[in-house]
Amino acid sequence: MRDNLTAGIVATTTGSIQQATKELRPTGKCCGWPSAHTSRAFATAHIAKRNYDKSGLTTLTKDMLIYSTFLTAYATGWARVEAGEHYPSQVFIGAAYGNFLSSVLYDSTESLDILPMISIEPDFMMIGVHYEF
Repeated sequence: MRDNLTAGIVATTTGSIQQATKELRPTGKCCGWPSAHTSRAFATAHIAKRNYDKSGLTTLTKDMLIYSTFLTAYATGWARVEAGEHYPSQVFIGAAYGNFLSSVLYDSTESLDILPMISIEPDFMMIGVHYEF
């Protein structure tokens, strides 16, 4: 749950930054800074790395998974530039932002117990999150 919360915050804040800055893409369309695809790719790669580090996998297996996960994130950024959707600077900032924010959020929520909460009654339904810190 914490991983989903972290990824969701990175995605939401990246979109907010894009709307606030309204920096143009190479195509001339709005809102290319920072690259949302790249920030999400690096955020999830960082979260996966932290989870691999805590797993009981062998060092070789962990390293191979971490390298392939980050290679996929780099490929995402490169593909955005090759597709003409972003300038390299937009992709670089997206990668740095996703990696940085996911690291901060992962560390700051490590002691939180976050649980999904669902209540279904005859006349209403509630979905929420319960956390203790």
